[in-house]
Amino acid sequence: MLRFIALIIAAVIGLAIAIFADAYGLLLGMGIVLLATLIYAFTDKDDIDRGRWLFISFFVLLTAVIAQLLLYLPLQAETLPATRLWALGIGAVVSFAVTLVFFFLTIYMAGIQILLTHRDEGISISDAIRSMTAVMLGTNQEWLVISEGKRARTNAKGLLKKLGGPGKVIIDPGNAVVFQRGGKISKIAGPGVVLTKKAEVIREIFDLRNQFVLKTVEDVITADQIPLTIVMGIPYRIERAKNPDAPGVLKDNKGGFPVEEKTLLTAIYENTAGKWSGLASGAPTVQLRDQIMTRTLNDLFTHSGDPNTREIKAIEEAIKAAVDKFAGNKGVEIMGADIREIHMPKEMEAAYTQSRAEERKNQAAADLLQQVLETVAQRADQSGHAELELAMAKSFIDVLKLSDASGTKFISVGTSPNIENTLSVEK
Repeated sequence: MLRFIALIIAAVIGLAIAIFADAYGLLLGMGIVLLATLIYAFTDKDDIDRGRWLFISFFVLLTAVIAQLLLYLPLQAETLPATRLWALGIGAVVSFAVTLVFFFLTIYMAGIQILLTHRDEGISISDAIRSMTAVMLGTNQEWLVISEGKRARTNAKGLLKKLGGPGKVIIDPGNAVVFQRGGKISKIAGPGVVLTKKAEVIREIFDLRNQFVLKTVEDVITADQIPLTIVMGIPYRIERAKNPDAPGVLKDNKGGFPVEEKTLLTAIYENTAGKWSGLASGAPTVQLRDQIMTRTLNDLFTHSGDPNTREIKAIEEAIKAAVDKFAGNKGVEIMGADIREIHMPKEMEAAYTQSRAEERKNQAAADLLQQVLETVAQRADQSGHAELELAMAKSFIDVLKLSDASGTKFISVGTSPNIENTLSVEK
């Protein structure tokens, strides 16, 4: 602030001398103004401000030279203050035009240099000139970096942060941004540098990489009315462009993450308030409930109490087939469903385990009975005591079902102690 006040004082004194002093007054006064602007420029620590004040110094110098040339007798002492003021005014107008041309030539050359050093960022010459002009004039020094589907870094303090542009938005590979202005979509941009207009804001940011969400779904009811808690993984992403080289396809400079602009608009307008990522987690969850509702607890678990992998696989495939029918029409590709855990209520786990153990025991007894009956039937033609043997076998199986003993059971199905008439069965 003190530097700026000193500059103003020096400028006022210099202009007074240039207008009212005799003889060398104009040159002396404008020299004072020029010296003040140069000192202000070179003592500024900000490179941008220093460059801006160097242009101002050039303007002051050129104004002084043109004004002096307009006076036919440069050192004429009797030159009136009004004449000097007129000469300074004309000199300032001409000097401003020349300085402006010099300014834009400098900006153009700087823009070419930007293109040479940042050619992989997709910057056009017009964007480079706009950016350099805004920076040199101090009207657009705010920037924002979009990375991994979110606002990653920014120096925004003013309009860019609160109301939108003007500003510079740098979009990293694997991201796309939809902008809007005045309630309408203004532009859709992929990786690169985007210069936003006044009041232009970000409508939606898209992370184009493969996404994954782990969803815990509670109170999933089976066909026999058992509430389960299921943990399911869902891989998804924005639908990729089938033809990366088609018009309207956004991609990075290496051709990665191609996506159609209309796909992004569809993902915005065709989905719910949960945005496009909400569809990815919501749709498979609905289908999971529908699939489990058609299956009993015994369908989902094996006799040993472990999840039935074949049945789980069938459920996953059914979920994928169901969501494929409509997710693509909304700009989202759901790449599958991965059921990782199935939990029944804790109070049911012990009862279910015991029930399955009893079921296995009864099944073993039933298998034994069937084996004995088949053996008796095979010997019916060889023995005259078939009916008696059949009755004995049935009685023995009834006893076996009631027994909790384990080990090997030897069952004789004939009246002869012949070894061929004996069955050995593990229980």
